[in-house]
Amino acid sequence: MESVVETAHPGSPEPGASEQNPAPEEWNSLAHLSVPLSVSIPLPHISLGDLMALSPGQILVSHWPTNHDVPLSAGEVFLAMVDFERVGDQLGVRISGFQMGAQHT
Repeated sequence: MESVVETAHPGSPEPGASEQNPAPEEWNSLAHLSVPLSVSIPLPHISLGDLMALSPGQILVSHWPTNHDVPLSAGEVFLAMVDFERVGDQLGVRISGFQMGAQHT
């Protein structure tokens, strides 16, 4: 049987990405550069005692609604909201829209 660790939830993100192109013309000279992309689901804070007591097989509940998109970032810069997609035997993300310069927590 799996163990589930319930944690407090600080609130859900607000969905809604704009549909504009994220690459202005002045970025063309930088188009060859590679940047790391990441998606993350924030987990609420847990006590240090609970953290030290974690063991394999436990589940940390994010309380992130399954019908909400997840933030996509390039380094520390928020880019867009995405949803997870199965691609064969791998996990991918589908971009909903871009929000260049928007702050997301």
